Amino acid sequence: MRDLGLKRLLLVGLALLLTVSFTGSLAWGGEKILRFQVNYAGTSKGGASMRYFADQVAKESGGALKCQLFFAGQILKTKEAFSALQKGMVDGLYSALLYYGGIVKEASWEWLPFTWQDPSQVVDLYYNRGLLQVMEQALAAHRVHYLGAIPMGTLGFLTKFDVKQLADFKGKKIRASGPQASVVKLLGATPVSLAAAEQYTALQRGTIEGTIYPWYTVGAYKFYEVIDYIVTPGVYSPCVIDVMMGLKSWKRLSDTERQAIARATRNTVEWAARQNNAWDQEGLTVTKEHKVKILKLSSQEVKQLRAATKPMWDQVAARSELSGKAVKILREFLNEK
Repeated sequence: MRDLGLKRLLLVGLALLLTVSFTGSLAWGGEKILRFQVNYAGTSKGGASMRYFADQVAKESGGALKCQLFFAGQILKTKEAFSALQKGMVDGLYSALLYYGGIVKEASWEWLPFTWQDPSQVVDLYYNRGLLQVMEQALAAHRVHYLGAIPMGTLGFLTKFDVKQLADFKGKKIRASGPQASVVKLLGATPVSLAAAEQYTALQRGTIEGTIYPWYTVGAYKFYEVIDYIVTPGVYSPCVIDVMMGLKSWKRLSDTERQAIARATRNTVEWAARQNNAWDQEGLTVTKEHKVKILKLSSQEVKQLRAATKPMWDQVAARSELSGKAVKILREFLNEK
């Protein structure tokens, strides 16, 4: 009981410290400290990407800005993070907006299956085709400034069950949210919404029988201990994770500082795009080392899945005017290919 009381006291103390700390960016030794919630493990590639981002922010700002990163479970739960960002409890957030699709209607189009097929296309679409501006406008309505979308490798099905054809998904429980959940339902499976950090235990206990997640996580999250198969090809090639700042924190910065963060974001997006193929191969190599089998759907099965998911595009486009604009940009881009 004494230990429990001490633990509660420490938690209360931490909460008070964070309340004081998160009232704004503080200056330590002349630096402005920007606190970023990262909704993923520090050992993941997402953690590596945000460390690179933090280095770039310091570099591009000439040392005037410093990022302090808080990884999954350290201070905030995934469900709380977007609200905490809006309230100014943290300055920034790195997360799939998919988790907040009930709040941000434009979160869904980034997770339409079979869109871009290469990380360089992500860079092109956001920086040259207008998707960055669409998301900036969409997030501004929620008191958030959108910084960018970081490509995070091929994302596909990781399962505990054998998959020779799409019918093998029927009746299974798969971790998925938003448009991912729609894909799972099309396959006759049941989508289960879980935070990233909860997947390992859910797979271990059999609460879910599979997830849609990046291949590299087989090693980074030690999924090789709780899954038996990777199903190829990927559904998202690559997936993207969003980085953003609270509008109040953003506006407190000078123009020079905001420009430095914008450059740091683009540097990180382009760096991650260059890493994606290596991350994919790392995941597949770890898979083989731990005797997790790599399954490949036939071209006919993939064609069937693509056709089944096409109606989702119109549904997502109808969510808002900006969603429709984003889907239009995607369609025009794909028609050029």
